[in-house]
Amino acid sequence: MPESYETFACPTCNKRMIATAKACMHCGWSSLSQSALSGSQTLQTVAAPVVPEPRPAPTAEPPKSCPNCGNENIQKVSAVVGHGLYSERGAATVFGGAQSLGGGSPVIGGAVVSTANDGASLVAQWLAPPIVPVPLVSTSHKSAGPLGCATVFIVMMALAPLAKSTGQEQSVGPIMFVIAVVLGIMVTLGFQSKARQEDLALGPQNAAAHHAWSIRNAIWNCLYYCPKCDTVHDPETSRLAPAQSMSSLLVG
Repeated sequence: MPESYETFACPTCNKRMIATAKACMHCGWSSLSQSALSGSQTLQTVAAPVVPEPRPAPTAEPPKSCPNCGNENIQKVSAVVGHGLYSERGAATVFGGAQSLGGGSPVIGGAVVSTANDGASLVAQWLAPPIVPVPLVSTSHKSAGPLGCATVFIVMMALAPLAKSTGQEQSVGPIMFVIAVVLGIMVTLGFQSKARQEDLALGPQNAAAHHAWSIRNAIWNCLYYCPKCDTVHDPETSRLAPAQSMSSLLVG
């Protein structure tokens, strides 16, 4: 069972923060004392996200040679990826022809077309840095507007027979429209409030995912690549891995 802890809403960014934390992990605001947590600050018990331990700052000296084959022509992985990315720009002439409608001689012409090609070498693809995680957001954000509009339409359709039966459609119609709009706004605001609550619940997951990515990225920035034996080396842990399996070095 994961450890649980109490949280409260940060008064600066309104995101959930640990009650015993010295500062908010989202905006850096200094936490309140325990006595200030009473009153309007409602505590909630949530599951603590599983966050890997941060990696210490690099202490090992940059390697002078590959520990696998002794090759001295080694490079940092980040430099290899930077050199392996390419962007090609150019121009090409395209020729074509068409038969005239009158049955005469065909018309031949040409045009200059600009070309562009961005990509990465195979090694650069293998050694690519960890992908930045996309923050999770509530799906209720997209549903609020359409559901509000649908509410207006449904209410108008439901009240239309009533207005027709009274024989006063012109006088009752504006009132019906106002009622439908008010209900639509209430539905929209309700879903927006639900979305904000769901975003707060997703906050710890997003923080844990970004923290884990920052650790993998720190490890990636310390790796070296040997083109002779196609091996990646981590000087901090002395671990080796083939270039295609570099991701195995990014775990702890």
